[in-house]
Amino acid sequence: MTLCNSCAKENEEKNKEKDNRRKAGGLCPRCGKSVKSGKIHCKSCLEKEREQDKQRVTAGLCISCGGNTPALPNRIRCRTCTLKYIAKHNCKSIKLAKSLDMKLTNQLFRCPYTGIRLTIGENASIDHKVAKANGGTNDLDNLECVYVDQSDEE
Repeated sequence: MTLCNSCAKENEEKNKEKDNRRKAGGLCPRCGKSVKSGKIHCKSCLEKEREQDKQRVTAGLCISCGGNTPALPNRIRCRTCTLKYIAKHNCKSIKLAKSLDMKLTNQLFRCPYTGIRLTIGENASIDHKVAKANGGTNDLDNLECVYVDQSDEE
């Protein structure tokens, strides 16, 4: 059964509310079983997720969405999911993913400091022009795509 956009959005909102109620009650948002303190999902759901992840990686699919093939060899996420991951972990909001992609395009895929060509999932990261510790925000105007040497992080 396919839902119209309005019904699909309403259904998604109801599911999010249900998941949030379960989390608040110390229950797994997926199945409603009780979870250990400090955990979000129950052991059974975590095992199912790990198995699904293994199957996706083996099939050469994106580990997050299961659809698109990863953008680069030896990567586990497609371009879209990589952008969402970066936005979530650097800016605390996946809503910025498309905007970050546009920012990278506007920068002509070059780091403003080094001039090195940036590739999502390989050597690109997000940086705050004014650090959050110094009052900077996650507003798009305060963010820029920069080069990060992956060998430095190991």
